Amino acid sequence: MPIIFVFTNAKEDDRYQDKLYSKGCKHLSTPQRLEMVMEKGIPFKLVDEDDELHFEGKYLDLDNPRNIDFEPLDMQMNNTGCTTMMYLEDGEWKQL
Repeated sequence: MPIIFVFTNAKEDDRYQDKLYSKGCKHLSTPQRLEMVMEKGIPFKLVDEDDELHFEGKYLDLDNPRNIDFEPLDMQMNNTGCTTMMYLEDGEWKQL
């Protein structure tokens, strides 16, 4: 499953700000990946158990653009205490 995601707002850690992550997309250049995820990606946010926002970003599954998975949350759960991933669908935030 080729995926791309980017953190567009890293509230507490500048190391992740605008950092692009991808898996299975070596055939695409970094600028191509960034353009695709920003244009077609699903907005997401990561919050902790107090609903405090830690990260916002965009996620794109190249095989199924309407799909979203837990990779961003898995990456940040131990680092920041994020416990929940929300995604935007039809103008509403939903919990993954």
